[in-house]
Order: sequence, then structure tokens, then C-alpha cells
Amino acid sequence: MRRPRTTLPALAFAGLAVFGQGCAYFQETPTLAPAQGEVVLNQDLPVPEGFELREDATLRHERTSFRRMRLAYRRPDYLSQERVLEFVKTAYTAQGWEVEFVTGIETAQVVLIKGSEECRITVFEDFGDAYTDMVVEVEPRQTPRGGMVARSTWKGGDAAIPDAPPASSIAAPSSDTNGETDPSIALEPTDPLEGSK
Repeated sequence: MRRPRTTLPALAFAGLAVFGQGCAYFQETPTLAPAQGEVVLNQDLPVPEGFELREDATLRHERTSFRRMRLAYRRPDYLSQERVLEFVKTAYTAQGWEVEFVTGIETAQVVLIKGSEECRITVFEDFGDAYTDMVVEVEPRQTPRGGMVARSTWKGGDAAIPDAPPASSIAAPSSDTNGETDPSIALEPTDPLEGSK
């Protein structure tokens, strides 16, 4: 009479228990806290702690009515883009920014708006060299045709934006009706084959 072999199934079960352990291991990652001190150049543009300002890649132009800047930050260790994007979504929303959209696979970009400004944040991670870059770009918003979005009031004051110039200062239209000397008059194109019929 033969006894059933239990050694093979027992070894298979032991192997799954040992090698299968790492496949289901999840660790909760803490959320990034905002940085304090000199690295924060503007209070409404927060940066996660551990990031350092790269002054060689940073440009700033701030005036009372607008600002245009490119702030480049680097953290000397690898972070996942998702952690940085989650920080941006929560911290920037708390400062009054609205998330327009998030795009990108290898390099993620978040576009936010607040008033007449647009903020683009690009996050790049390099696993091999173990660093994470975050670039914050702020500039006045533009319309699809390239014009700037106007402010309803001057920054810091209640005075309205001046009205358009008086009608007497606007040039009268040209009296040219044939379109040869005035390019603003568009003539309908003629069909060259129309006369040969």
C-alpha cells in the first residue's frame, strides 16, 4: 500500500509563503509638509520641505501689477511624482489657486489659475541619479489669441481701469474701396475658370 506524498505540496506552499510575502507589502507614505524659510519666495507659491532653490535656473520679475517668474527647485533624493502632485493640489488650492488640469506621464505638469495669473508646475524625477525637480512658472494669463487677460481693478487699489480712448482719437476708416492700397479691405477671390466656360 502506498502512502500519499505530502512533501511536494508542502514545499510549494512554503515557497509561496516565503517568496510571495514581498508582493503584497504596502507602506503608507506620509504627505509632504510645506517648507519654511528662505526657500519660499512667495507665500502663495508653497514648496515641499527638502527642496532647495536652484538660483542658476531661477528667474524673477515682479511689479505691482503683474509678476513673471520661473522658480526651479531640486530635492536631492527620489520622490514619486504622485507625492509632489498631491502636495501641489492641496497646498496651492489652500492659497487660492484652482487646478485647471494635470498632464504628462514621465514629466508631470499641473496648470493652475488664480485671478489673472496662470501657474504651471512641472515635476520631474530621476530614479538613477536620485533627485526630484520641481519648476514653478507664473505669468499673466493669455487668451487663446495671445492677448493678456485684463484686471478689473489695479492691484492694491479700488480705482477702475481707465476707459477706452475717446472716439475723436480713433482714426477714421479709409475711403479706398478697391483694396489695392488699403490691405484691411478684403476682396472676394475670383474663380479663374469662371470666364472660360
